[in-house]
Amino acid sequence: MGEPTASNPNQYGDHEPLRLPESGIVVMVSTLYHQTAGPQDHRKWTAPQIPAELSISAALAPGIERGSEDEVARAYKRFRTDEATAWIPTETEVNALGYRLLSERRFDRSIQVFRLNVDSFPDSSNAFDSLGEAYLKAGDHTRAIENYRLSLRKNPDNENARRVLAQLGAESGS
Repeated sequence: MGEPTASNPNQYGDHEPLRLPESGIVVMVSTLYHQTAGPQDHRKWTAPQIPAELSISAALAPGIERGSEDEVARAYKRFRTDEATAWIPTETEVNALGYRLLSERRFDRSIQVFRLNVDSFPDSSNAFDSLGEAYLKAGDHTRAIENYRLSLRKNPDNENARRVLAQLGAESGS
């Protein structure tokens, strides 16, 4: 279970120490060739029998836990540009991660995650709506209003944004 291996199914292994005669340095030498597949098998890696789902939440977690905005941004960019993961849709999962952080009252991290979503999906009404909610819960009414308005501009049928703007005494436009 997991990710693909980083090696061919046929490989050298079972290393043992060898002292180099001139320098006395001890090196490890693999002496046995493990041939778990046929000699004609030249795969560079082996697929897992039960592949683990690649997750942007897992990629962002270390940076979030360390509170490193730069690390989160780098991990996000790497996930979205790496050919192994760039094809994976992330908007819904990133949104769910933002809401999990919001429910834990980790407002700064939640806002950062929602902002990554807005930057990646600038046409998504939902991404702006979520960022607006995070700003609102963090007490930043100005940015909340700004993002709810952007959400409403992208989806004029967004009743949630319209309702929240009315509660904040803000008009839907401008």
